[in-house]
Amino acid sequence: MNKSPHSFPNPTESQNTLLSSIRHDVKGLLTPALLMADKLALSKDPDIQKSAQIIITSIEKVTKRLNTL
Repeated sequence: MNKSPHSFPNPTESQNTLLSSIRHDVKGLLTPALLMADKLALSKDPDIQKSAQIIITSIEKVTKRLNTL
């Protein structure tokens, strides 16, 4: 498991539960944005495709970061 500088050194059960809940909630909030970005990525307009990829990459980075908490 990757250690994040923001993770608790020895998290308690309640801290683990809270982090798990926050990760779940944030991922749930990001899902519609990722779905729309995926849809935008199918555009024939290269500028829209590029913008969609920026959004997708950013959301994937946030998700990866959440998984390190």
